[in-house]
Amino acid sequence: MMFHCCIELDKLLELTLKGEKVLNIGERETYQLIRDMKASGYTYFSGCDNIDSIGRCAGHKKPEERE
Repeated sequence: MMFHCCIELDKLLELTLKGEKVLNIGERETYQLIRDMKASGYTYFSGCDNIDSIGRCAGHKKPEERE
């Protein structure tokens, strides 16, 4: 299995408040993303489409493992 890196939403917020650009989106969009994810019960951001109940990457089959 392969996994995406993830970051805690609180750490992402902290870095954004310090002016660090962690994601490839604007500051306002980052704040909205964090707010929406927290409202959905997530504590992590991984940026993928296969996440677990707290927002971490739940894994992806490696190309050689795919059927």
